[in-house]
Amino acid sequence: MSIIPDPNNVSGLVVKYYGFTIDEVEYPLDQLYKPAPSPNQWQGLGIHTQLDGPPNLTITGGYEVLLDKVTLNTFSVDPWSRQSCPTTPQEASRLFGGLVTGWQLLPGYSNGWKYNLYSLPETQVPAIRNGRIPANMKADWWDGQTTYSNVSGPNYIPFATVATIWCLP
Repeated sequence: MSIIPDPNNVSGLVVKYYGFTIDEVEYPLDQLYKPAPSPNQWQGLGIHTQLDGPPNLTITGGYEVLLDKVTLNTFSVDPWSRQSCPTTPQEASRLFGGLVTGWQLLPGYSNGWKYNLYSLPETQVPAIRNGRIPANMKADWWDGQTTYSNVSGPNYIPFATVATIWCLP
């Protein structure tokens, strides 16, 4: 996340959330929020967890959450402002979403990345959710029922089990 000038010139500054990671799986957000500081409170960045559930937890039994090794990453410059093609699986995962080990550079290409959760040895490999397609890239993906082809950015991949991203010259 980073604090950047408001692109709508309404509030001066906004907080930009790039995404979050759970069990090494990237979930891109790319959302802007107006800061809302409260009087007499610490002025800084923080992390919290909010559990939303049914109104009557005594019937459903409630739930437990364990957070371990939480890290907040901040950026002084948007990490994807240069809109360049990722060079590592970590960069591909941060930009497009999904598990780092799910991203492979297409053999024989320097501008194409492939994600295929069915080819991974892990038993619980997640699909891509809300992956980002920057302006200078195109994507093909399959969501388990429908194939989407040649989708130009800027755009998003709502859900995909298999995806190919092409960085354009």
